[in-house]
Amino acid sequence: MSAEHAHSFHQANLLSYNFSGMTRAFYTLLVLLFFVGLSVPKTASAQQEPRYTQFAVNKLAINPAYAGSRDALSGSFLYRHQWTGLEEAPRTLVASFHAPLRNPRLSVGAQLVHDKLGLTRSSGLYTSYAYRVPLGEGSISAGLQAGLVQMRFSWNEALAADPNDPLMQGQWNRWLPNAGAGLHWQHPRAFAGIGVPQLLQVRMDPASGARTARHWFAMGGYAFALGQHADLRTQGMAQYVSGAPFQFQVQSDVILAERFWMGAGYRSQNNALQFLFGLQWPGEWRVGYAYDYAFGPMGLMSGGSHELSFAFDLPTGERRNAAHHPSLTGRPAPRFF
Repeated sequence: MSAEHAHSFHQANLLSYNFSGMTRAFYTLLVLLFFVGLSVPKTASAQQEPRYTQFAVNKLAINPAYAGSRDALSGSFLYRHQWTGLEEAPRTLVASFHAPLRNPRLSVGAQLVHDKLGLTRSSGLYTSYAYRVPLGEGSISAGLQAGLVQMRFSWNEALAADPNDPLMQGQWNRWLPNAGAGLHWQHPRAFAGIGVPQLLQVRMDPASGARTARHWFAMGGYAFALGQHADLRTQGMAQYVSGAPFQFQVQSDVILAERFWMGAGYRSQNNALQFLFGLQWPGEWRVGYAYDYAFGPMGLMSGGSHELSFAFDLPTGERRNAAHHPSLTGRPAPRFF
């Protein structure tokens, strides 16, 4: 963030809001997250949120407080084909957009998510709202999310041994509400956040009593300078779902000449090894690819997972310089997070 933009950013904020009001908003959200944590049920529930290797490209899907943090009109598209060697394996398509408003403290976002797993389909539309305040060289924000998810299940698509079996017929279609919340800290060379993209535990199927599960995410990362033309970016994410094993993934990649990155990572679930590659144009366009391979029987059967992503930043007016930050070596560089 340039000195000129930082000055106007702080000035506009001081004229528009008082700090005590924002303090109350942050404490309200912290209390909400705390009591939500206390209310997590102990009954088993499966993981329902889609899985992403390139989670850094898709932070808005995990934490609504990320909205507007790039100081530009930002968009991202991600397609994931998981376990390509298996029929009816999960496939996920996500499109997200977010930007700050005229008042730089306020930001909004929207995302579309479509997920396919076996006989189940889900499509969701979400809107996000974030409130930012400056903090040193960076900022901290609180965010809320609301949306609707359509879930569909059809036995008619199953290859049953007896097509006339009454237990293998029928379908159901449900529209489910959802809400989320999060906190996000952004710095030119680092970030950290906690998000609960699915707060509500809504009954999906009245017959079975199955409910949506609450998901907790924590993320963080830091970028190190390796020299004049190279930087090391390290980041990680942890996930907790009641009734499911604790999961985490860590990644490190090297960015060369501010244009090309390559790296590797590890996911605890299925002991998966990750490989990541990408190209970027400073402050504007990024294209990425990731490949996962799970060790053990799952890897032999699944054939690995593929993920493609495309993202962009379109800064305008005074925010054009805000889409860039001084790199760790002091020269203008693209945003790393």
